Amino acid sequence: MGQSFTLTNRLIFAPFFGIVCIVQQAAPGKPHRYYVAVITGVSGREFKSPLPDYFVNSAQAPELWSPNIYYQEEEMKIISMSLVVKEPYAHPLFTGSDVTRQVLVPDSKEFDVNIVNFGKGVRNKFHAHDTEQILIVTSGRGIVATEKQERVVAEGDVILIPAGEKHWHGATKDSEFSHIYISRLGSKLTQLED
Repeated sequence: MGQSFTLTNRLIFAPFFGIVCIVQQAAPGKPHRYYVAVITGVSGREFKSPLPDYFVNSAQAPELWSPNIYYQEEEMKIISMSLVVKEPYAHPLFTGSDVTRQVLVPDSKEFDVNIVNFGKGVRNKFHAHDTEQILIVTSGRGIVATEKQERVVAEGDVILIPAGEKHWHGATKDSEFSHIYISRLGSKLTQLED
């Protein structure tokens, strides 16, 4: 009660599904939400007038707004790290081949969030990022190093690496090592060691 649904001007005609559009939901005192709507039983030719006018003036509008529209709201997602598949992560940046990656949030529009798992003694080579990088140690013991220092890190440690800082990180010789890395999506990595 008190809610209204408004079709935006983002409209796609998909022959198999019918009309697909973006719907805006407004409720008093709440932020607007957007949904993907599939409108069945309507052909593209019925939308000769502007879309909002069609629904204001059409006798079919009440019928279309009932069971013929399906909504899928973009929602919060919770990922269980233990269920994310480890995939081999072969890259010239690493000093060995015993490295796997778990892509945690593939649908993020802003961040690259993965777990990197290093075998004993494996590290990446000196490199830098054009944006900040955050590492969150999830298991084992590792080393995070810059040109000036080497620090041993363990589960629960959080490392902030400034944009442009030359650094490397990886496992100690006697321990495997895993960390979550978070960086801005599309950030550039430059390898600085052969």
